Amino acid sequence: MDLKNKGNKAQSKGDNEEALNYYTKALELSQDSENLERERAILYTNRCTVLSNINALQEALENAEMAISTDKTWSKVTVMNNKLKLHVDMTD
Repeated sequence: MDLKNKGNKAQSKGDNEEALNYYTKALELSQDSENLERERAILYTNRCTVLSNINALQEALENAEMAISTDKTWSKVTVMNNKLKLHVDMTD
């Protein structure tokens, strides 16, 4: 996915807004395809990372949960999800 790669490049440059835009657009385009569950889970995980970086923890948690529900075998996001739950609970 070209949009995901552009998002990754933007994220590596610290351009969080641009990265979010690319990941969001890639998610929108992937919704109609049934065979892209893992790719969608990765995109949600990438958005989760960016949102965490800008301290949008509730949104990051929502994206982590979307990644898990999209592909239950995508284990990378499970650790992120647990950490985010702890941070969100501490701020409530």
